[in-house]
Amino acid sequence: MLHLPHLIVQNRIFYYIPVAERSRKMFPWKTFPFTEEIFKMMNMPFPPVQEHINQALSQWDEWGAAFKKGDGADDPAPSSPDTGAPSIEIFETLDFIFIRVPIQEESMLTGLKIFHTSLQVMLKSFPKPDSEQVIRLPSPVRRKGTTAKYRDGILEIRLLKKSEHEMTEVGIDF
Repeated sequence: MLHLPHLIVQNRIFYYIPVAERSRKMFPWKTFPFTEEIFKMMNMPFPPVQEHINQALSQWDEWGAAFKKGDGADDPAPSSPDTGAPSIEIFETLDFIFIRVPIQEESMLTGLKIFHTSLQVMLKSFPKPDSEQVIRLPSPVRRKGTTAKYRDGILEIRLLKKSEHEMTEVGIDF
């Protein structure tokens, strides 16, 4: 059996990977010449890796707080204090996500509209007639099956969680 070198094309440069390198069990990443000399030959700037790491970390500092969340069972998710909205509690079970919104007066329910996507709930005309409250959900929810009940000064919204039925098996190469 004749083994020819494997050809890899990257950035219009052709690289031949020898047969011995291809026979390894894992992909031969070390054969790619990602060096400063190659970038100079291609007239491309080669910024130091540390700059990229610092830039990524600074972006994470800005956006990291948006992704930070607890498990939802112990920590209620309070609404933003600058809007004057009441404290909203979010907790989840295996099948549902519950949102409990305290409402001082039953008259606040007349203009209230509730909308939701798979990852957030919007309360229109709440807590004021011209305002909107957006609540991020800890897990994706289904489009149908949401109910809302008002009882004893609490509006309880129950959302049905999406269940992940699709499983994909990944084979392991030896």
